[in-house]
Amino acid sequence: MGHELEEAIGLLAVPDGGTALDVACGDGEVLARIKRRHHCTTMGIEPSAERAALAHERVDLVHEATLGEVAPMEGAWDVVVCIGSPEPFGGEWPHALAGLRRLARPGGRALVGAAEGEGLPDPGDGALPDPFAGAGWEVEDVRRPRGYVLLTLRAV
Repeated sequence: MGHELEEAIGLLAVPDGGTALDVACGDGEVLARIKRRHHCTTMGIEPSAERAALAHERVDLVHEATLGEVAPMEGAWDVVVCIGSPEPFGGEWPHALAGLRRLARPGGRALVGAAEGEGLPDPGDGALPDPFAGAGWEVEDVRRPRGYVLLTLRAV
């Protein structure tokens, strides 16, 4: 997914001095790439101690905790990221997209991705289907790296 991920990160509209939040950031690789490309401040949330320790080397601020324990400020983030699993939002992608929208500022961006068949919709080249349509996102880009769906969304 490397090449497609880099292209998707390049499409993110991050203002100077912007902020990026990754929910369940793993080892921090995606945030490190966003920071390198857009020179923004990054925060990761990762419940695994082992993965959070790796993320500390790449991310400005890492919370070894669950999303509920951290409760980041809503409506404040220029970029929100959730790749791999909607578990931080209760395990369902409609809830994850709605939760990410609450975190993003108006006009902010989301980068979301999951393996095909894992419940993240593939909107083709159009809009998100129901029940995702009411989540407050507009599709900017769709990528399909080897068995994966990677979406870039804009908060509306």
